[in-house]
Amino acid sequence: MVLGNDRVISKGPVIVLGLAAVLLLLDDAGAASHWADRDLVALALALVIGGTALGVVLRAARPTAAPAIQWRALAHGLAVSAVATALALIGAEAATRWLYRDITTTADDRGYFSHRWQQAELKLNSHGFRDREFPTAKPPGHFRVAVLGDSFAYGNGVRADQRFSDVMRGALPPQVEVLNFGVPGHNTPELVTELRTNVSRFAPDFALVQWFVNDVEGDGRQRPHYQPLLPLPTAHEWLHDSSALYTLFDTWWTRRQVAGLSSESYVGYMRGRFENSQGEPVRVDRAALRALVAEARRQHVEVGMVLFPDTAYDLGDSYPFEFLHARVRDFCDENRLTCIDLRPDFAAVRDRQSLWANRLDTHPGALANSIAATRILQTFEPLWLLSSQVPAHVQ
Repeated sequence: MVLGNDRVISKGPVIVLGLAAVLLLLDDAGAASHWADRDLVALALALVIGGTALGVVLRAARPTAAPAIQWRALAHGLAVSAVATALALIGAEAATRWLYRDITTTADDRGYFSHRWQQAELKLNSHGFRDREFPTAKPPGHFRVAVLGDSFAYGNGVRADQRFSDVMRGALPPQVEVLNFGVPGHNTPELVTELRTNVSRFAPDFALVQWFVNDVEGDGRQRPHYQPLLPLPTAHEWLHDSSALYTLFDTWWTRRQVAGLSSESYVGYMRGRFENSQGEPVRVDRAALRALVAEARRQHVEVGMVLFPDTAYDLGDSYPFEFLHARVRDFCDENRLTCIDLRPDFAAVRDRQSLWANRLDTHPGALANSIAATRILQTFEPLWLLSSQVPAHVQ
């Protein structure tokens, strides 16, 4: 039987290991740092399985001398090809899922891993938020802190109890309630609407606004678009949601585009659109921030802000989005708001990837959330305790 031919079986791994080497050579040093050794093993293993099947198919489809038997051999080869390809894909998919069993989400909050995590982890309360159940009416004598933000506040890729809001709640007395209203994808304009139409029902006393770099983008429609690995929308969406292997290759392909092979980099896009402080996009963003503060003050709600840096980039002097952080800090000063910038705190962590939700998702992980909670409590806890009339020594 063809499967017993050692010479044929050995050809597949040689071919695919060469392909894996080409992929690694294409990956620049910065992108390669996103991948642990096991990621490279998983990729090579998947390719080895597929390459071995390819070698079997090529051998099985080799025609014989007799013309009548040639067609029969070709048909046999095609059948073997279909079976071998299916088995190779199933084996590669299973191997990838096992090697990446610790992955919760990917940075875009989509794909197989995020879909699996959402099904297993996400639990929403009766108000539609990822938080414990809490009554609409504020209990007498309680002080409510409403956390507003995007997927960082929501806790993409981490357990609910690891989020900075939940860590803070555990350190505060019961009279100081921390309610999490984070919604993935929300930027500043959506926060204004959320505060006006929904959060106000819960009578918060303080609004803690979680800010991230992409909040300045508004609806994000002008963001660079990257071509999917498979240029068939329906098939791409299905594979992205259903296949760990496809999600990994599509992530790699997107990263290659971000690196500049075929698309404008995100840093270049952000600088081109927002670096000019007098430009229209900057004026729109400042107007949205002013509207958020005005709405909070209309409801007699105090406001504070906490700025999360983009840990996908070096947080030292070369950090590319410092100009955005500085602009928000200036806004806070102008509007008499207390603003916490977490960039120095995160920059002090030697292993930047330890701040991530996982090695494929740069959302804040447990360590980053813990650091954020500590800074927030150091800054705001005395004010909250005083406002709630809870003695400072009651912890």
